[in-house]
Amino acid sequence: MKKRILASIFFCLMVLSLTACNSNIPNDTKQSDATADDTNNVFTSTDTNSEFTPLDIAESGYTMIEGGFLYCSVKVHNPNTDLAVLYPTVRITARDSSGTLLGTQDQTLSTIYPQQDFWYSGQLLQVDEAPSSVEFTIVQPDDYNIVSTATLEQSTFTPLLVESVAMHSERLVGEVVNKNDFDLDMIVVAAVFRNEDGDIIGGESTFVDKLPSSGSVPFDMPIHSEFANCNYEVYANGWA
Repeated sequence: MKKRILASIFFCLMVLSLTACNSNIPNDTKQSDATADDTNNVFTSTDTNSEFTPLDIAESGYTMIEGGFLYCSVKVHNPNTDLAVLYPTVRITARDSSGTLLGTQDQTLSTIYPQQDFWYSGQLLQVDEAPSSVEFTIVQPDDYNIVSTATLEQSTFTPLLVESVAMHSERLVGEVVNKNDFDLDMIVVAAVFRNEDGDIIGGESTFVDKLPSSGSVPFDMPIHSEFANCNYEVYANGWA
């Protein structure tokens, strides 16, 4: 009997002790370690959706070349001030005059930093007939591809410079200069061709390996004969 009484008293004392300890903990910190870790993430799915401004298609254009190949060029702009987008995707959709779908293709790009542009060009689609319209749209990125630049290995990125560009017959040559203090394993060089009115009529791209920090790398890009006498611009960006 005495043992039962002592056990009951001991149990009551333990309950009172635990209650007293919990009463000293602020309500907003009463959570498991896992929940606490989740709340420490600066950009949760909900936060990202409320803060993220969608990417823009700033410019685009195309030309259909023999064989039904559409040579396209597109400029994607990130209007956000502190959010980067990993692997943004552009969807190219071609339709005839009645709106019937002729073909579509998604092109995934590399990281686009805040307030920066990403140019991509090349033979992006093949169709059976000349399209009446070609639409360029941004595929809504997944939440986990919208990130604070503070979480990236390189939190800032200085746009690459393209210098000494020249056209030699059906080739464009030049150099890409890296003003960043880190190496880039690969870059994409995009040529944009325009008509006399300044409209984009297509483009070409090439990839170059190993651009050193505070250094440069040459490129030699074959281009279609269709673009040999066109006005052109050349841009470069990191590719990962």
